[in-house]
Amino acid sequence: MSMQLLVSLLVLGAVFVAGVWVWGRVQASRSTKTEAAELAQEQQTSLLRQTRAEPALALPMEVIAPAEVTARIGADAVVLEVGLDADTEMVARLTAQLPLAESKIRELAGGRAAVGRRPVRYAWQAEAPSILDMGLTLADRTGAVGDSELNHFLRLVDEVADVLGADVDVEPVEAAIARSRLLDAQCATLDTQLHLHLSGPSEPSSEELAAAARWAGITSALKDGAYPMMDAKGRELARVVPRPGRREGFVTLVVDVPRAPHGALDAALDAAAKMAEMLNAILVDDNGRPLSDDALALIRARLTDVVRKMTEAGLAPGSERARRVFS
Repeated sequence: MSMQLLVSLLVLGAVFVAGVWVWGRVQASRSTKTEAAELAQEQQTSLLRQTRAEPALALPMEVIAPAEVTARIGADAVVLEVGLDADTEMVARLTAQLPLAESKIRELAGGRAAVGRRPVRYAWQAEAPSILDMGLTLADRTGAVGDSELNHFLRLVDEVADVLGADVDVEPVEAAIARSRLLDAQCATLDTQLHLHLSGPSEPSSEELAAAARWAGITSALKDGAYPMMDAKGRELARVVPRPGRREGFVTLVVDVPRAPHGALDAALDAAAKMAEMLNAILVDDNGRPLSDDALALIRARLTDVVRKMTEAGLAPGSERARRVFS
């Protein structure tokens, strides 16, 4: 074999080996990127929860709170709204011949404050004193309003109308039922919560956790098993929920997306970072794996899409309407 041929074969061999090495590196890089993308997708899917039951699976309201139960409150606790929301409520308009006294309205409303667990709302203005509106929200997180609830509501309307000597104008029950089911189905696709877990080498005591919450700017005391995180207007941004002994983390920050005002996600992430620093912890997913930047980016994108869809549907997160139908 000539020296020239030998050199050529060596060069070809080196090129082949280099090509195999480069190909292997490219494949490894692709595999790593694919695995990272799959992990990020899995993490954002597990941390963003559908809160509302699908309409077909929701328990009937009668099982949760019998429609025959009428809640009562003091007359001074009655809130008289400026107006009701015909898009999300069954609204009955009562029109009297004479001006209505506010004190009488409060007395009647205090004895008819809710149907089961659904509040009855009242709207009255001194500028139109002979008109009183009564409303019942058509759907919330327990599901769509039922026939028995609407009929009970209408009985309350008739009672108030009889006392006030007022005429009643209200939509048929069948129409309200149809609207309630549409509203409930729409809300079921949008109802989302974000869960952010903190995990570390050791579980903090309740005192250490409370101190970390204060360090993160959460000044509210423990209430119903969680530390509410409020904004300057007294609106809840998130809840810090201690979860001792849990695999996914010893504390979870929960953002209730439909009920949270703008900026809740950033506020929750900032609080989580401060608590993590003090507790020597990190953000993890449901399986205790560190939460990747790619997963956080996907979460932001998903929440941006949910907020857009809610706003387009007239249910802007944190709005009065959203807080009623997502209660």
